[in-house]
Amino acid sequence: MGPVQTVNFITALNLPTVSITTLKSREREIGKTLEEYAKWSGQKALEKEIALRKIPDTTANIAGNEETEVDGQDAIHVSFDGAWQKRGSGRCYNSLTGHATLLGETTGKCVNFGLKYGDCRKCDHVDEKGDGHDCRINHQGSAKSMESELAVQMVKDIQKTGCVVSNITMDADSTTIARLRKEVNAEIMKFSDRNHVRKKVSRDLIGLQEKHKISMNVVNYLTKDFSYALSQNKGNPENLRKVLKSIIPHAFGDHILCDKTWCQYHKNPDTYKHKSLPYGKNLTGEELRNELNKLFDIYASNSEKLSHLGSSQGNESLNNMIALKAPKAKHFGGSESLAFRVASGVAQKNEGRSYITEASNSKDK
Repeated sequence: MGPVQTVNFITALNLPTVSITTLKSREREIGKTLEEYAKWSGQKALEKEIALRKIPDTTANIAGNEETEVDGQDAIHVSFDGAWQKRGSGRCYNSLTGHATLLGETTGKCVNFGLKYGDCRKCDHVDEKGDGHDCRINHQGSAKSMESELAVQMVKDIQKTGCVVSNITMDADSTTIARLRKEVNAEIMKFSDRNHVRKKVSRDLIGLQEKHKISMNVVNYLTKDFSYALSQNKGNPENLRKVLKSIIPHAFGDHILCDKTWCQYHKNPDTYKHKSLPYGKNLTGEELRNELNKLFDIYASNSEKLSHLGSSQGNESLNNMIALKAPKAKHFGGSESLAFRVASGVAQKNEGRSYITEASNSKDK
């Protein structure tokens, strides 16, 4: 809640009201403590991430051959995602603020975070640039460029600690990875996020609806098969390629390419029916089959990349926490309030809800 909502809430409870000025003063008082606490929490998470990657039998190095050092420096794998405080309409993306987070692959905790401000209420409406107020403006470009700038900034910050980010899981934003390779580390490896890949497949299939009149049941069926193929063939690009090439023929009743381990047709050819296709019947239409084969062949040709997908769901979860503390329907980016709320979300992600008392205790020390 913002100051106005807090005052209204207190008034509704018939309690003595508190002025907005007083609330803002208290927010600034605890806010800086929260920021410091969130940074400390991120540093602690980074140290734990590095330590766990050095242990051979952890999930971070389950195969025993993952690189834990690059040129003598500790190497970690992270997931990255950015978000903006203004909803995009589909045509207009002009948020004045944005934030991004880096989560360690092993711990799932936030090892670094950053914000970009393009607005300051005092600078905009009052000529107080020399009054010593806490102006947070640090971005002059477009909203789109915030994400890539934050990625470069955060990875550089981690490298200053003597640690290298060797792998990064993120969405299909080519600008961000291009800037990272140009400005930070030319050898950094990018893994796509499996949920973004699945959504892209779904969008591609929906794009065929107008021409071929396929139902959402068919779209969901093929998307589900694609997801199963990814999940069951992690680290096995050759088998993934074969499975992806067999999905469309399978849906059209051609089971020559199907593997007997998952295709039930080979067990009961006479009685087999599809469980998720309309009426359990095979798809029909040579033109539709050619279009679908062409689409899935593209993904099959990228089986090496698709067999090593990561996940940025942790980042999405953190973005949701931050959105609860800084709702997109309200503008907190005109002051330091947004930074306090983002720091609060990061602290909650890393330390749980006990961060409130722990941050308060750290302030008293």
